[in-house]
Amino acid sequence: MLVVLVGSDVASNQQGRRGGTTTRALHAYLRWRNQNARHPDVLAAQRRERAHVRSERGLRWGGRPLPGPAQPARSQH
Repeated sequence: MLVVLVGSDVASNQQGRRGGTTTRALHAYLRWRNQNARHPDVLAAQRRERAHVRSERGLRWGGRPLPGPAQPARSQH
């Protein structure tokens, strides 16, 4: 997830004395992210595991369960 610090001076394109503050913060974050990156094989394995769990629960992309077989009506004796 990329976090970009946007202040009112950046949005209005008026940097003034603190012109490099946002750039330095962004570069520091990118350095941290690159140093703490996970291996692509680990990420792929985590995606496969989440997909497997979703399929066991019968969840689709929208987060709703798949419609199951119709439940028989309960007889009231």
